[in-house]
Amino acid sequence: FLLGEDILVAPVIEEGAETRHVYLPRGKWADANSNLTHSGPVWLRDYSAPLHILPWFRRLP
Repeated sequence: FLLGEDILVAPVIEEGAETRHVYLPRGKWADANSNLTHSGPVWLRDYSAPLHILPWFRRLP
């Protein structure tokens, strides 16, 4: 889900899952967990998201 226009949060909502697919809309996004950047629109397939990691991304200017 988006918080405003610049923060995207992608929690795992499937019990027992440790990966998920994440869709990033158009723009350049910084992964808050790895400091990698991604150019959207793009699907991140099988993004690693064990219980102790909350996948979230910040849109870069």
